[in-house]
Amino acid sequence: RAIGDLPFPVIAGIGHHQDQPLMCYAADLAVSTPTAAAVALNQSWVEAMYLLQNSQHKIFSNLQTTITESRMILSSASQAVENYFDQIIGRYNRSVEKIRTHINNFGVYLSLQTEKIKNYQTLINQNDPHRQLRLGYSIVRNHGKIIRSAAQVKTGDTLAITLSDSEINTQVIS
Repeated sequence: RAIGDLPFPVIAGIGHHQDQPLMCYAADLAVSTPTAAAVALNQSWVEAMYLLQNSQHKIFSNLQTTITESRMILSSASQAVENYFDQIIGRYNRSVEKIRTHINNFGVYLSLQTEKIKNYQTLINQNDPHRQLRLGYSIVRNHGKIIRSAAQVKTGDTLAITLSDSEINTQVIS
């Protein structure tokens, strides 16, 4: 009963081949000699060491595999992020180039429009009636309408002649 109540395993190896003591029935393992008991005890330690080494090898192998897979995943993710940023930078550079092109085109457009405005200003200045009057020309009107030909007037019409500094009213004699 004392052997059955022990908290650890018991190996019995008393050395009697023909007789089986009661202890052998209560033990966890019964062998024929003390030497066989030592071998059995060492056998479990050898197996335990083997299992420990095998488990250690599996753990380190699994750890190495996990590290390698994690590095591959990290490398792939890093490459994906790098590619994504390259795409963003490429889009940015293309957008900047388009904006520069539009700005240059707008500058050319502004230059052309500025030149047109200058030409229109010159044309307006050259045809300004006040300028024509300052150059010595006059504007003749009959009842408010500008006269361009003698056929537009008759004897007795009252004409208004505009000069650069005043207006003269006159009557057609012939």
